Amino acid sequence: MIIILARHGNTFNPGDKVCRVGKRNDLPLTTQGIAQAEIFADALINKSLTPCAIYCSPLQRTQKFAQTIINKMNLDIVPQVQESLNELDYGNWSGLTDEEVNARFSGELTAWKEKSAWPQKSGWPEREEDVIGSVKHFIQNLLDQHSSDDTVLIVSSCGRLRYFLKLVDGAFEEVLGCKGVNVKTGNACKISYQNGKFKIDLWNVKPAEL
Repeated sequence: MIIILARHGNTFNPGDKVCRVGKRNDLPLTTQGIAQAEIFADALINKSLTPCAIYCSPLQRTQKFAQTIINKMNLDIVPQVQESLNELDYGNWSGLTDEEVNARFSGELTAWKEKSAWPQKSGWPEREEDVIGSVKHFIQNLLDQHSSDDTVLIVSSCGRLRYFLKLVDGAFEEVLGCKGVNVKTGNACKISYQNGKFKIDLWNVKPAEL
């Protein structure tokens, strides 16, 4: 099985206040964000990677990204919305710029960015272990529903996507220490599953590099 991960496209236009947006901030894609979805679709076509199913979160930015790919590729499927793919709830960071977060919650943003350390004083209502468990439960359901020859596409957000690295022992720490676990808007990751094992083939690459 081939699992393609996509981070949705841009939700901020040039000149907008760029702030932390989580599951409680349901922003739409910008025109550029929609164009990023079309670029992603073109890359899938060029690489002959045709998903038999596309999964996304309840947020409109992921649903629009997924539907744009479906339309561009003329796929006869609908996006399957999964709560387990929702973005993290950034608690008291929601709606704040990085500068504002740093001013109010000293050190926690830096630790999150550099070490992916789950903040303890910023009012995040979820637990990291629950997020990891949710991702693994979703993947197990995926394996139960699809065959070994299938290609599936998952559209989610940056905070959630990093935890797909937890499917492979040591991969999270390796990628974090190498180039960081963040996936940029419109970028892709590729995970393969063969003989009962997952492998991180690509992480945070432009769609054309799939």
